[in-house]
Amino acid sequence: MDYDIIVLGGGIAGMTAALYAARGGKRTAVIDRAEAGGQLWVISGIENYPGFGSITGPDLAEAVKKQAADAGAEFITADLISVDFSSGVSVETSEGVFGAKGAVAATGANAARLGLPRETELTGNGVHYCATCDGRFYKNRTIAVVGNTVKAVHDVRYLCELCEKVYLVSDEDVAGLPVNCERVAGEPAALIGSPLEALRVNSGGKYTDLPVSGVFVAKGFTPNSGIFKGKLELDEKGFVITDRSMKTSAPYVYAAGDVVSKSFRQLVTAAGEGATAAHFLMRDIGKK
Repeated sequence: MDYDIIVLGGGIAGMTAALYAARGGKRTAVIDRAEAGGQLWVISGIENYPGFGSITGPDLAEAVKKQAADAGAEFITADLISVDFSSGVSVETSEGVFGAKGAVAATGANAARLGLPRETELTGNGVHYCATCDGRFYKNRTIAVVGNTVKAVHDVRYLCELCEKVYLVSDEDVAGLPVNCERVAGEPAALIGSPLEALRVNSGGKYTDLPVSGVFVAKGFTPNSGIFKGKLELDEKGFVITDRSMKTSAPYVYAAGDVVSKSFRQLVTAAGEGATAAHFLMRDIGKK
């Protein structure tokens, strides 16, 4: 075996799993196609991670990576091609095939995007995908939430407690919205201004510019779980199903972070799941 534990994905969940595994004396590797940190690299400010009044996503990514590397974890930059969990763990990558006694699947998920010009440019600075993470940056300001999902309604209720006014851009009628929320039927058509000044909405060919300083996209998430199809049990949306110890349907394979089927997605919960997965995987491997 090349390693005791291979962590698939280098976001906060994967790096925390690697930290715990390496500190537990296990030969540990983190494999990710990009620089470790995942979505942390597009988060401009974090104020709800324990121990930090305020920290940028990249700074947190670098700190956790260093901590895991100092503990002995190895970081490998490579594309994941395929996995085989039938007998131990075998991972085919663009840099070769790696084996291990066990694995933590932490490949994350991608938030559905608006698909508008300048969206990437404004991400983290006007356009956001997590109301709980970034809502406080818009206290007493006017913002918009975009989406027809249950999450969009939850985000509206959360943000209405913080913001002066919230527009809900949705084609679905929603009853019982807070008094400072106004639903606007239609689809986002453009992001106006830099910094953001307005969201242009197309309502059946009629365009309206909503004066907002922030847009929260709540259109759901797509898990990066294609590599696990037929290898792990997934829910109807493609998220990995685990038990409370983060164990998956495959022997000696655990999962953590946004790729997991769950209802609450935060940096701190992902880190906790990474620690849990590593802890129980090490116990599992020790029984071999």
